[in-house]
Amino acid sequence: MSSALNELSNKSTSSARVDELLTELKEIIANQESRIAGLRQQRNLEPFSKATCGQMLLSARETQQLTLENLALLSGVSTVTLSKLEKGQLNVNFETLVKVFDALGVSLWIGK
Repeated sequence: MSSALNELSNKSTSSARVDELLTELKEIIANQESRIAGLRQQRNLEPFSKATCGQMLLSARETQQLTLENLALLSGVSTVTLSKLEKGQLNVNFETLVKVFDALGVSLWIGK
């Protein structure tokens, strides 16, 4: 890919060759996007969002048969905040997320 980019930056590259290189780069990008989508599906990963986070919290809480009140006591986070988190309706700071995930015994990690 870098050789194609280098060739594209060369002012002496013909118009026809530029078109070929752009097509090649588009194919590379499409293949990478397809590969990423496949990995996400294989690992059951979704882009992290408020809704995804909320679904994870709700699922973990229900699996442990905890009420919002129980989780509030364990985490030190109010039931109103927890409810909004589960519905994906709240922007929350990282510290609050850590409290909730810790109370649920769920690991929260960020990686590439």
